[in-house]
Amino acid sequence: MAVSITTQNIADVNNMYVALFGRAPDGEGLGYWARELAGTETVVGKSLVSIADAMFAVPPARAYYPVALTNEQIVKSFYVNVLGR
Repeated sequence: MAVSITTQNIADVNNMYVALFGRAPDGEGLGYWARELAGTETVVGKSLVSIADAMFAVPPARAYYPVALTNEQIVKSFYVNVLGR
């Protein structure tokens, strides 16, 4: 039985993109991370935490959040991206 991407997978990936980058994902990024979250017929999907960790480690995220930022500064960015404040 094939594992399919759910609307919840798509919503979760969209929400992570907004929190991380302040924007919606492009189609390619949405598809990739939603498939990672859903898994495949032979591979169990990854957890939201592991997907968030992986998304935070990609070069665009590392450019958006340089190593010099403190955890507090990063969390403040998430609040601004999600809540606008």
